[in-house]
Amino acid sequence: MNSWPAEISLLRTIIDQPDDDTARLIYADWLEEQGQQARSEFIRVQVEATDLFRRGHNLPRAFALRDRQNALLRQYEKLWAKEFQPFVENWTFERGFIAYVALAASDFVAQGDFLFARAPICRMYLLGIGDLLPQIVQSPHLARLNTLYLRGAVGEITSHLAKTPHLEQIGRLELMGLGLSFEEQRVLIARFGDRIRF
Repeated sequence: MNSWPAEISLLRTIIDQPDDDTARLIYADWLEEQGQQARSEFIRVQVEATDLFRRGHNLPRAFALRDRQNALLRQYEKLWAKEFQPFVENWTFERGFIAYVALAASDFVAQGDFLFARAPICRMYLLGIGDLLPQIVQSPHLARLNTLYLRGAVGEITSHLAKTPHLEQIGRLELMGLGLSFEEQRVLIARFGDRIRF
């Protein structure tokens, strides 16, 4: 029996509802049914630990869960991130899934559709942007982010960032090494307010 359609459907729910832990736990149940006990356990462990740390409740259990999380990552992280490794330079699992990625801007342009279809990415660090900013800001995937770090862009930067509709909900936009003038910074502050950092 082909389980791929079921997995895609479950993943799509998680990606579309990233704050819903129930969707993540349903996926964990499905993984257990498929014989993927370690991956299933990892999701449950991270979800529970995150909740306990957030509420400041039962911290001894929260720390024990974190230790178990780290043990599972030491054993399985490269396997679980295998499909992203050819183009993602760094990543972080949160609540059972990759939530932060760092990658070259050219790889985001080429692989963004695949990446955002396979993980609930909420934070992204793009390196070596060069002259790709016009293509990057056209991506609707940016609307899924709460944090975006940009490094190494050249050419016209301010107007592209100020005009894109895909960063309306961004919580933090950090621009590094772009050499923006005071006037360019003023324009971007007018658009993003205290959500932007230089």
